[in-house]
Amino acid sequence: MASWIPHNDNLIAKIPSLSVNTNKLLAEFQVLRENDEQESYVTGEDTGVLTCIRNAGMPEVPEYFQTTIAYLVPVQNDESLVNRNGLHIPDYLPELQITVKKLLVYLNFDLVNPQIMYAILKTNGLYRWHIDMNPQLNKTNKVFHIPLTSNEGCWMVYDNTTFHLPPDGSIYKVNNGVYHTYINAGPTERIHLLING
Repeated sequence: MASWIPHNDNLIAKIPSLSVNTNKLLAEFQVLRENDEQESYVTGEDTGVLTCIRNAGMPEVPEYFQTTIAYLVPVQNDESLVNRNGLHIPDYLPELQITVKKLLVYLNFDLVNPQIMYAILKTNGLYRWHIDMNPQLNKTNKVFHIPLTSNEGCWMVYDNTTFHLPPDGSIYKVNNGVYHTYINAGPTERIHLLING
């Protein structure tokens, strides 16, 4: 049975017995991101590489306000996931493979159609007030955040409560079933690895 260390009313909870190598995870992502930004790196589900969604979730916002970028990792889900071997992450992301396997083992493989993404919040960026829903299941997913970079101006916000998640190798379970948002009022971008399911 998974256990959590709640920060406040189970809005955000740190998994006490898991830690990951944020430096290796960040290095893997930066190589892929540099290739994408040079436009020499093809993105898209059919190619088996990262799919970039600029200004994720807010396509109607003018370009100069676009502060959120998400890179989706192509993940093949087999029905055998419940048999502990059905999640396939590309071989060019070995540290991500290790990280996801740790989390799946900890959760006793209780994730439904996992989605993995790197989420970037640019400096002076913010997101809308929202609840994350899975339209296929008509319910919220389990969402796990692994901070890879942060600064003193990065906060998750719930009502009148704020949380700072440092990039110290921790994995956090985030309650996405209540209204929340996030901001980056600091001088550097914030990068989180998100695992949903």
